[in-house]
Amino acid sequence: MITETSLGRDLLAALNDTADRMKNEDFIWISQAIQINREVGGNLAEVLDQVNETIRERAEIKGHIKALAAEGKFSAYILIAMPFGIVAMLLAVSPNYMNAMFTHPLGWVMIGASFVLMTIGALWMRKIIDLKF
Repeated sequence: MITETSLGRDLLAALNDTADRMKNEDFIWISQAIQINREVGGNLAEVLDQVNETIRERAEIKGHIKALAAEGKFSAYILIAMPFGIVAMLLAVSPNYMNAMFTHPLGWVMIGASFVLMTIGALWMRKIIDLKF
């Protein structure tokens, strides 16, 4: 950007091109603030301070969202693992209790249905937790 302006290019065009190259929302905000300030006038330092505060607040909110999403992912992992853990515990404590599930045809149907429903639930939770911002 400095090289472009020293070669005679307009500052606003150099700022916009740099923002496009960087693909950084924060730099785009700064570029737009400088552009608006040059057109309207006023105190550029105050405008940049306000933009800085806004960028910091956005970063803080993004951090909160990531933390909540991580908590949701961990909850989803526990919910997905819980049925398998219960079956493993029942097999270890009382193998005869789960014997009917593996010997009777209705038990196999129930196991298949539970896998289908667990897959649907896991995909649904992944869709809910996958946040884009």
